[in-house]
Amino acid sequence: MVLTGAVGWDATDSVTVLGDARLQFILPRTVEDSDYDLGNGTYTMVLGLVGAHVQLRFGRGEGL
Repeated sequence: MVLTGAVGWDATDSVTVLGDARLQFILPRTVEDSDYDLGNGTYTMVLGLVGAHVQLRFGRGEGL
C-alpha cells in the first residue's frame, strides 16, 4: 500500500516551492513452516520519503 501527499506554494510569480511525502508499506506476513525462507516469523516493511522541490519559471510568460 502507498500513501502520498503533496503541497505547493507560489513564493513569487516565478518561484514555486513544492513538498511531498510518501509512505509505502506491506501488510504483515506470517511464515510458520517454509523450506525456502531463511527464518520463520512475521515480516513487515515500511519505507518513507520526504522531499522538497523548487520550480523556477523564466521569461515573461507570453505566447505559452
